[in-house]
Amino acid sequence: MASHSILADDYILELLGDGTNSELSDLSDEDDEYFKSSEFDCLMTNFDDGDFNLLLDEDDDKEDEIVPVNTDPVTRYQSQNQTLRSATVAVDQSIDTEVENITVTNEITETNTPTTSSLAYIDKCNIRWKKQPFVPPKITLKKPRDRLYPNSTPTPLDYFLKYFPESEFENMANYTNTYAEQIGRLNWKPTNSKEMKIFVGIHLYMGVLNLPRIRMYWEQKSRINTIADNMTRNRFFELRFNFHVIDNNTIPTNNTDRFIKVRPLYDLLKKICNELPVEKNISVDEQMVPFKGKLSAKQYMRGKPNPWGIKLFLLCGEDGLVYNFIIYQGSTTELNQDMQKKYGLGSAVVLHLTDLLGKNQHFLFMDNFFTSYNLLHALQHKQIFAAGTIRVNRFVKPPFLTDKELSKMGRGTTFEVSSDVPNSKIGLVKWYDNKPVLLGSNFITSGTPDEVSRYDKKEKKIHFNKQTRNSETLQPINGRR
Repeated sequence: MASHSILADDYILELLGDGTNSELSDLSDEDDEYFKSSEFDCLMTNFDDGDFNLLLDEDDDKEDEIVPVNTDPVTRYQSQNQTLRSATVAVDQSIDTEVENITVTNEITETNTPTTSSLAYIDKCNIRWKKQPFVPPKITLKKPRDRLYPNSTPTPLDYFLKYFPESEFENMANYTNTYAEQIGRLNWKPTNSKEMKIFVGIHLYMGVLNLPRIRMYWEQKSRINTIADNMTRNRFFELRFNFHVIDNNTIPTNNTDRFIKVRPLYDLLKKICNELPVEKNISVDEQMVPFKGKLSAKQYMRGKPNPWGIKLFLLCGEDGLVYNFIIYQGSTTELNQDMQKKYGLGSAVVLHLTDLLGKNQHFLFMDNFFTSYNLLHALQHKQIFAAGTIRVNRFVKPPFLTDKELSKMGRGTTFEVSSDVPNSKIGLVKWYDNKPVLLGSNFITSGTPDEVSRYDKKEKKIHFNKQTRNSETLQPINGRR
């Protein structure tokens, strides 16, 4: 009888490395022959000059290019919700902030989920600007919910089972057995939750090792004992062929959800993420999950490190934890369609992801894909303090100085404008480095400038120029460190 290899926790962590490799598309069934019958993822004070990559093209009127692939929606299913890299954000010391020791929860109910009518909005024709510095509001922060830390460090398995409990593996086994019976599999041996854990663990291990073909994990020259000793190749392929987490008979014929076959896992993971205590400093960003297999919701995003894959929108904290997320699937994405038409896709995503946030508890940061005037205005009325890089065409012609005028004034020059709209305090700043950087916020603009040293390659000498606190604050948005 073959002995089973047990993978130690320390070895797992060593294999995972930085945890950024989630590419499993090479494990497609298409690459393997099918065997008949039984076969088968506070404050920043130090930053690098290389962080200043948030440069904008003022003439860029288009959002990030998203090219749907195989866009025909699946019509048989019904809806049943990177790790962002750790980032540290800074808030200008000059802003008057107070913190109250008030314990709050992240509970989401129908009553506190914003609707289009309940959110603040200003028509473009009513947006006005004045060439005056932005006056930051006095901010009174409530204390976010405290985190509970265990007495001892949990194992990797403990962390995993917190998100995917035993009951979920039992459901996997039941639905897999049900599907095998529905399609009339011959000589099918029913599976159980223990075998499902091994099956899922093998997939996670394969994602780390990333061999070109699945069969190689069992072949003599490339055999991986931890996998081959725990499950035969034929059994693995059989489970892979029949694996389900939902009963196909419960799927309505008018379904438009392209991810319904994994929706229970998605909802479970999202539920646990929503229950985590949210930090004070948070950010919204997009992430591509690398994937090149067949999927109608697969996206292509030019210029991304992994241009092909499944697009996610994430709400994350400076510790790298995910608190909320959405899978993008085109017109059937789980967003309020009226809100999306009114605010735009990027802003609607932010408003959806921040439903769970309490008032006066958080500083939110984002990039120019999301930021718009009405988003900052709506977040102001929700008492969420937000800042982000901007695209000038979304802010109704703010009276900035031209690039040429700023360049003549030298690197480090800033120019501010503020909104001239009742009950709407929005500030914009144009900061000139090598190129202009545009930033917008409902709580901060230039702040108190700092003097930093910059090396000029052209003149081959070090210059000392001023840098705005706001640009310093925005550096970590996309995990650029």
